[in-house]
Amino acid sequence: MVVGSRVKRGALVVAVASVMMTGGLPSLVSAAPAAAGLLEPYGLTNSGDTNAKTDRMLTWLAAENTYTNPYFKLAPVGQDVNAAPATSNSCLRYPLLEQMATYDAFACMMLRLTPGTTYNYILGANAGTTVVESPVYQFTTASATAATDDTGFTFIDVADTYGVAGTYQKNWANTLDAALANNPSARFVAANGNLTASSDMIQFNYWLGATGERLTGVGFNPVLGNLQALQSAQSVWEGVFPRESLVDSPFNLLQEGALEYAQVYGNALMLYINTNMSTPDQIAKTTAWAKTVVQEYGKNPDGTDRFIIALQGQTPYGAAERGASALEKAYHDLGVDLVFGGQDGIYTRSLPIQWSASAGTGVWDRAKVGLKTINSDTDG
Repeated sequence: MVVGSRVKRGALVVAVASVMMTGGLPSLVSAAPAAAGLLEPYGLTNSGDTNAKTDRMLTWLAAENTYTNPYFKLAPVGQDVNAAPATSNSCLRYPLLEQMATYDAFACMMLRLTPGTTYNYILGANAGTTVVESPVYQFTTASATAATDDTGFTFIDVADTYGVAGTYQKNWANTLDAALANNPSARFVAANGNLTASSDMIQFNYWLGATGERLTGVGFNPVLGNLQALQSAQSVWEGVFPRESLVDSPFNLLQEGALEYAQVYGNALMLYINTNMSTPDQIAKTTAWAKTVVQEYGKNPDGTDRFIIALQGQTPYGAAERGASALEKAYHDLGVDLVFGGQDGIYTRSLPIQWSASAGTGVWDRAKVGLKTINSDTDG
């Protein structure tokens, strides 16, 4: 956590849920074609996109060649969503690659929404010659005053959701249920660290199957851990969770640096960092990109500074930083307020950290919180 003297507007509440799973027996979740008349989107998630007040991106999967011509219906709560027009011109169907090549992915972009509004939505498509539609789902756009009032917002952060056969439902799904139940006002869920234990299709299916319909309303914004470092895994996750960025990533996202993006929600600027990009050249590209993002989007409309939050697989401060320590000074210079990461297996808040030019590293700043006796070698 980097603490500066910047003036921030509004409150910020973060609920942290940590997950690491072991043990269990195989139980592969199938994404078989839905029954006629009913579309059952597999792995349906959504994101507030680059403007959570007015935009929404929905993504889901289906077995290869099951559906064509995707569309959505959308209506504010209180209006009949079934009678809403079918919108298809902002929806795409595209094949997934590598391990998930037997699946198609679908994405629908919803634009020009009304801030602070709860919407019902339905997904639809053709299954052969039959039109099929999903159940009704719901989401709420960010408030028009989210960056200027003092109420702030809540989001949930989860770390290392990976496991082994048979544990995803018990641990990942149950933890997500508890986090959402305890934080019903949460606007999105951020995930950092390893999503799955390997790059096998069976692992993708465990994760997607256990997630079920839990992320159909609350937004979901992931970054990748070191177990997703392979190019094949990065291309799959980029296809499953395409996320728009305020400033384009410096990387070819289907080959490297997948899910590196920046978004604003209310009074916070979120930097989603792929710490698998750990060579000196890659770190330099990430640093330059983050600097551009902060320069262009680091302030609220009223001129006050936004909270700047970095979310990444490995933190710059832990034992498993995998080159991320090279970002430590950059975060200090950019005024980053919070850093979320997984990998270390030590899920706790640290003392405030400030960059020390003389030490050439970050150091505990006990004075910030009035703590004088914590042992920096063992506490934190």
